[in-house]
Amino acid sequence: MFQFKQFSIDDSMSGMKIGTDGVLLGAWAGKGVSKSLPLGGDSEGAPPLSVLDIGTGTGLIALMMAQRFPSALITGIDIDGGAAEEATGNVTASPWKERIKIMHSALQDMTENEQFDLIVSNPPYFGQQSTAEGLQRTIARHTDCLPTETLIMKVARLLKDNEKSAFCVILPPDTTAEADRWAAVYGLFLRRRVRVMTKSSKPVKRVLSEYGKTPSDSITEYSEVLLDSEGKRSEWYRRLTDDFYLDACAD
Repeated sequence: MFQFKQFSIDDSMSGMKIGTDGVLLGAWAGKGVSKSLPLGGDSEGAPPLSVLDIGTGTGLIALMMAQRFPSALITGIDIDGGAAEEATGNVTASPWKERIKIMHSALQDMTENEQFDLIVSNPPYFGQQSTAEGLQRTIARHTDCLPTETLIMKVARLLKDNEKSAFCVILPPDTTAEADRWAAVYGLFLRRRVRVMTKSSKPVKRVLSEYGKTPSDSITEYSEVLLDSEGKRSEWYRRLTDDFYLDACAD
């Protein structure tokens, strides 16, 4: 059991356990995050009223969306039945169970009847050359069940067609380059990007990206680190996640 400030997560059944990637995306998605403001006071427009979490896993990001956006209705989907069951349990035990719906569903089965202001995803990103132990972990980590092209194509169809809607995703650098190519094909435009390193001496480990349906006058791009020279959470990481973490840091 992982205890956050306003909710707890049981990840014993999920292929992917609680990790930094999910927390980063959950804290960053949906609002602009500047170097001087903790959760994005530079964001424009009203907060999202409808959110789709693709590959919800334990329900972590769906719960973070519910905490951050008190008026939003959140849908979390996962192809893994065990993960969907676990996410349902975590949502039921949370303060926001009336606003979060968990579905055992593949993204490919979603129809365009319902569209969303904000779509978030911490998707699988390992190719076939990689291996993972166990079927659940393989589904959660590998692109076989959700290729990058399919992810981008479906997001483009499910995202509301206006200038405020957004798709936020966290990926490794090489997969980010692939996502950019497919975004161009399916009519999504980059708006924000943060390249995240564990330490300043390390290479970029993850990339947070926001795409929209309309081109942006300017694209905000910068790099950040998770840990300072003393191995503690950096100022950026701390301010970004302080509404969620109970302790000094988590992996």
